[in-house]
Formats: sequence, C-alpha cells, structure tokens
Amino acid sequence: MTISKCQLEYAKARLDKHGLNDKVQLLLLDYREVNVDAFGQFDKISCFEMSEHVGIRNYQKYMSQVKALLKPDGLFFLQIAGLRREWKYEDLIWGIFMGKYIFPGADASCPLYWNVNQVERGGFEVQTTRN
Repeated sequence: MTISKCQLEYAKARLDKHGLNDKVQLLLLDYREVNVDAFGQFDKISCFEMSEHVGIRNYQKYMSQVKALLKPDGLFFLQIAGLRREWKYEDLIWGIFMGKYIFPGADASCPLYWNVNQVERGGFEVQTTRN
C-alpha cells in the first residue's frame, strides 16, 4: 500500500519480473482508508520508513489499525529511522538533517525505544535488529 504512483509502478514491475503477481496485493491507497470490512485481513504487513509520518499523536491509532488488518498469526515488519537511547551530539545533527531533507514535518527524531514501546503497547511482540 502506498500513496506514491511511482512506487506502485516500481513494485508492480518487480513483481512481474519475479513472477509474484499472484502472491502479493499492491494498493494505491492511503493506509487510513483501509479497513477490514473492505479488504479483510492480511497475512503480512510491511512498513518501510512510513510510520515517522504518522505522528506521535496518531501512533496508537496506527498500531490499532495495523493490528486489526493483520490475521492473528500474521507478521508485521516495521522498519524505521530513530535515535539512539544514549544521546550524542551527532544525534542532534542527524535529527536536524532528517527534519529538513528526509522527513519534513515528520516525527523522525524519536529515540528507537519510544517506537518499540509504542509497538508493544499496540499488542505486538517485538524483535529488533540494528545496523
């Protein structure tokens, strides 16, 4: 699901190339417009660098929506940008850069533990990896 036509076209081309059209459903749609009544539940939901745009105020609403759209034994993959727990000067520079060039108007400068806490509050079991 994406709101980007270019991203959708790119993903469709990749599915065609690898013969996966019958295994993946792609939607040109804002996530807030998706509901269980219209779409049912999904086996897997992936979120790549999007949740930063949800905003701190709406994060639990977002988690509830993902949880409702996911089958009970489904898998939710969340990839996010965030700051370290132990603050360093570089984190300030990173936050300013992200806010100006990557996620203008988004909440991308939250420490990763905040995101993990939000996901757990949303009823998910968390497994993390770091780069």
